[in-house]
Formats: sequence, C-alpha cells, structure tokens
Amino acid sequence: NKGVATAGKSMRILSAIFTFAMADEVEGERLIRENPCDVLKLKKMIVRAKPRDRYLTDDEIYRLIHFFQDEMGDPQSGSHGVTEQGKNYIMLLLVTGFRRSEGLRLRWEDVDWTGETVVARDTKNSSNHTIPMSKSLQSILKQQKDVAGDSEWVFPATRGDGHMTEPKSQLERIRKATGLDFRLHDLRRTFATHADALELNRPGFAGGRLM
Repeated sequence: NKGVATAGKSMRILSAIFTFAMADEVEGERLIRENPCDVLKLKKMIVRAKPRDRYLTDDEIYRLIHFFQDEMGDPQSGSHGVTEQGKNYIMLLLVTGFRRSEGLRLRWEDVDWTGETVVARDTKNSSNHTIPMSKSLQSILKQQKDVAGDSEWVFPATRGDGHMTEPKSQLERIRKATGLDFRLHDLRRTFATHADALELNRPGFAGGRLM
C-alpha cells in the first residue's frame, strides 16, 4: 500500500535495462533472450500509481501567504525554523509554476530587471522558458536578493558556492507550521489551475508561460 509509485518506476527502469541488454550478442549469440519483468505484466502484478491532481485551494493559498506575511516573524508563533530563503523558494514556485529543479538552478543572470522577465533554462523539455515578472514575483526576487547577497544563484547553498539542492526540510517545516499537506509539485498544479482560469493557456502561452 506504500511506495507504489517508486516500485513502478523501479520496475520500468529494470525492464528497460533488460530490453536493452537483449539486443547485445556475444560471438553471435544473445545471452539474454527474454525479459524476466514480462511475467509480472502477464500475471497483472504491476500496480500503477494513480496520478496526483492535488492543488492548493484559495483558502489554503490564503493560509500559506498569511503565515509568511503575518505569522512567520511573530515571536509568538514559536520556533518553526522556516527561513527567508525557504519562504521565498516556495512562493517563487507558487507564482511561476516552475518545477522544483528550475527554481533551484535559477541564476541572477536569468533575471532581467529592466525587461521584467525571468528565464528558466534547460528545463525538463530541454528548452528555455521565459515568463513575465509579475509584481508578486518581483517582490519575491527582491527579498531573496537581500538573502543571496553576491551569490550567482538566486537560492544559494548554505555551504559552498553551489545552489540549494534539497528544500525538503524547509517544506516539512512550512507544512508543520501551516497545517497544510502539500508537495512542491502541487504548487505547479496550483499555478496551472489559476492560469487556466485566467485563460493563460491561449495561443502564445504554455502552462502560463510566454513562449
């Protein structure tokens, strides 16, 4: 009942390895003639995980922003451990629809303050996406600039010269502090939902992003 998505992904990788190896020959003879993963398909033992469609409701978005703006800096809110960078990273994903890695790899050279655009480079589709810089995004980036200082990365690592690599701990602290159960990719779905409502999926846009 747990780990279904991980198990399914592991089986697809293993099956692909065997399928690739079946094409290899040694002295004209194939050493692997069958894919042992096929028996699971025949016996219908592979369970496919249901795709997630979770996104934040308007009330949940309000709760998240209320925590960041009103409760986070209040001493009475307790020791939640949420940092300014953690807050800004979550908000960036929410207002841009960026994937987790796109936000982490963002450099300041990709932020055009004059043209008011932001570029996500080498995305999952092996292309660059340019989005307009809304007032909300501009505010988030200005706040993060004070945190990042002279780093070339918008979200620098705590140690070293690289970028932040694992936002998991900050996400968990934000979830605990707000009482909201969501994942990073749910923020992308939330953006897409609102983009559809505003008809930003019309020609010239892709998922709310300018082509």
